Amino acid sequence: MPTPLALRGFRPVAPASSGTAGVGLAVPADFQRQLAHELKNHIASLQSASYLLSRHGNDLMAERERRWLATSDRSIEGMRRLVEQVEQLERALADADLGRRETVELRAWLNALGARGGVGEDGSAWTWEVAAEPSTRWSLPRQAADEAWLCLFANAARFAEPGTRPALRIRGRDGGLELEVENAGTGLSAEEAGRLGEPFFQGQNARGQGGAGLGISLALVLLTRCGGVVWHERPAADRTVFRSWIPAERVR
Repeated sequence: MPTPLALRGFRPVAPASSGTAGVGLAVPADFQRQLAHELKNHIASLQSASYLLSRHGNDLMAERERRWLATSDRSIEGMRRLVEQVEQLERALADADLGRRETVELRAWLNALGARGGVGEDGSAWTWEVAAEPSTRWSLPRQAADEAWLCLFANAARFAEPGTRPALRIRGRDGGLELEVENAGTGLSAEEAGRLGEPFFQGQNARGQGGAGLGISLALVLLTRCGGVVWHERPAADRTVFRSWIPAERVR
């Protein structure tokens, strides 16, 4: 049974404009504290790796030193991605034009978006199903969809079971476009699924996989503000589906 996701911890404020589905939101009260905690973890890792290299490093190409350098690289990338997501979230909360529609060629747009989200240039790592003619043109809130669906693509690519192919399905439904992203893996427990939408929350399956737990929150803010919806579903013990819907119309 699909479970609709709700924004958790965000505070209502006056909407920026009537074009954002009447949804005005601000970040949770403890957002800055949690953000500082995430950044301090990365900084501590960098400091440790730097100390070990300066005190005990002999050969930067040796196995031990390469591990320390890899730790530094992961922390630098983690901070870069965290700051990028915070900036995206800030824009999503404040942008009065988030629901503005643009016309796209469906297949070309999805190919380009999928390549950015870990699908690959030709989609070869995924199973694709577009339940519409690939050349069909659609008018949709592109900025919101671009950033929200990118988060869902990236999560599916990151958490898929090794050797499996995530599936992407898109179809026109009820005056909009519905996107399903499905992958094989352990997924979230029922208790963990109840916390989806909470900033910085990560399930057990996400530990050690990078990220800061902002992807689903960001997708929810973006889609909610343009009138969209997100659902979470476990059709089987080893399958996870995130289904989202945005208002859109076919351009004839």
